[in-house]
Order: sequence, then C-alpha cells, then structure tokens
Amino acid sequence: MDKVADFHNHIQWNPWQPKGAQSKPTITGTSKRPGHKYSWKDSKIGTGSLTLRDIDEKHIHFDLEFIKPIRTIARDNWLFEDWGIGETKVTWQNSGMLPYPIGRLMGFVIHKNLKRQFAEGLINLKKFCELYDGTIPVRHF
Repeated sequence: MDKVADFHNHIQWNPWQPKGAQSKPTITGTSKRPGHKYSWKDSKIGTGSLTLRDIDEKHIHFDLEFIKPIRTIARDNWLFEDWGIGETKVTWQNSGMLPYPIGRLMGFVIHKNLKRQFAEGLINLKKFCELYDGTIPVRHF
C-alpha cells in the first residue's frame, strides 16, 4: 500500500509519468495521510491533481481532478487483499464523468486507452514492489 499511498513512490510506477517528461510535479501534505497531494502541469499531459481522500488497512481512495485539457473530476479507488504468503491482490478502480460532448464522441476511445494504461500501471507497480522488496522478479511468458 505504501507504494500507492505515498506519492514519492507513486511517481516511480504510475503509467502517465513517463509521458510527461516536461511535467513539473508537486507533492504536498503528509505521506499516506488524507490531504497528501500530487499535482502536475505539463503541455503534453495537461494539468491536474490527485489527492488522498481516505485510507485504511485495505483501501485507498483518491480524488482526481483534471483541469486541462478537459475539466473533469474522478475517483480512484484501490483495494488490497491478502492472497496468501507474500501475495496481495490489487484492484484499481476509476470512475468519473466526461463532459458533453467529449464523453459521447470520444468516450469509447478514452475508455479503451485508459484500460490499457491501468494495466500498464499495475504491471509497473508489481515490478516496482518486487525490486523494492527484493522478491522474485516478474517473469514474462
């Protein structure tokens, strides 16, 4: 959970960080506490912020706000379930609305791209956790 709830770690695995090489991230607040915030501003990936809203032993909830290129808000929710010795099942959910007409015209394409980016983020997170914790490396089949 620390790799997700602490934005100093979060920037090491999130799928959008490499796309915004020019981005100027700002991290404020206390790590792993409500109000901890990651903000970015970049000509390529836009402007927005991710703020930790709530955290407990199994869940992390974030408020996600995009300012540019499209103004919208969303929720990021994480569930961490113990799956045996040294294994954790991680579920990452995102929900939000796209403003009209963007949602109607581009919703399917945006959803398809986000699905791929979330999968990439979970793979990056797994690799980061394995490197950080010194566990068995990811095997590709």
